[in-house]
Amino acid sequence: MYRMLLTLFLLLLLLTSRVGAQVVESSFLLILPVRAQGAQALATLETVVVAMGGHLQREKGSPTIVDAAWDEATRVRGTLIPKFTGHSTAAQWELVLACAQEAGGAKTLCQEVERRYREQYH
Repeated sequence: MYRMLLTLFLLLLLLTSRVGAQVVESSFLLILPVRAQGAQALATLETVVVAMGGHLQREKGSPTIVDAAWDEATRVRGTLIPKFTGHSTAAQWELVLACAQEAGGAKTLCQEVERRYREQYH
């Protein structure tokens, strides 16, 4: 599980970096709660980032990813991943939220997205 989170984090860094630029990026990860299959969680995340002024980078309604950007330096990606517990073969889901903001403040951005997500996700 931690290997998957690390991989997602590294992918986010690669996606948000600019070749040749000497910019220090700030990134932050957190896990959001998910019920059932996760479609409502992704829809809620889409609603939150759009309300915050983000622009979706993928078609609305993606079954596994919400990818949004405010500009080249500020991005949020939510990825729905299976979470297997105990000896059960049925997967539960969790939503990994990765935020990147080159000028710093990625943690604050993620925490604000999380706060709004929790307020709206029922």
